[in-house]
Amino acid sequence: MRILVADDHSIVRSGLKHLLRDLSDQDDIEFIEANSFDAAREAALTGPVPDMLLLDLFAPNPVEGPELKAFCEAVAPSPVVIFSMSENVQDMRNVLDHGAKAFIPKNTDDTLFLSILRMILAGGTYIPPVMNTSGMAETSAPYVQAGAAPTIDLNDKLMSLTRRQRDVLTMMAEGLSNKEIGERLGLNINTVKGHVTAILRELGVENRTQAVLMIKS
Repeated sequence: MRILVADDHSIVRSGLKHLLRDLSDQDDIEFIEANSFDAAREAALTGPVPDMLLLDLFAPNPVEGPELKAFCEAVAPSPVVIFSMSENVQDMRNVLDHGAKAFIPKNTDDTLFLSILRMILAGGTYIPPVMNTSGMAETSAPYVQAGAAPTIDLNDKLMSLTRRQRDVLTMMAEGLSNKEIGERLGLNINTVKGHVTAILRELGVENRTQAVLMIKS
């Protein structure tokens, strides 16, 4: 697997590479580094297109919407993920509207960060939960499968979950057991079971499989 990591700070790129190695059980990830959007574009388009492209929105200058759209189209179907310090909802909306498969704030927990990227590699799309509470994305879900058209009813149910319950649901979709979820989130297994029970109740389903199918359908 080849992953392009673009950020104008070398220490951030190094940290990301260290973390991203957990995406594979094998030592088979090849990293391509870039310190700007222009360098990322050149690296991505002059060689084999990476399997995933992780870019800072401001590296070092803001990426304009049309530039990002053209880039996403050029590297498709490989997903472009924006990883940014920005918590501005308009920035998030602009990125997703122009073709990125995810906008992940840099204050995201590292365990959740990896879970999101696994979902992206599996064909999903990630929308930060804050977009659902800002009044700007009433029909968006915190995490939806690419090409899906989630109903408002489903979105309402997802938004009724706490942030920790959303973390647990994301990992359920990844196929992790309660024990594995607990290890990743630093929770004891009884707490995880409690979150799973609450998730099933809020989503109105009987088991984990039905819950996962709801967000992947």
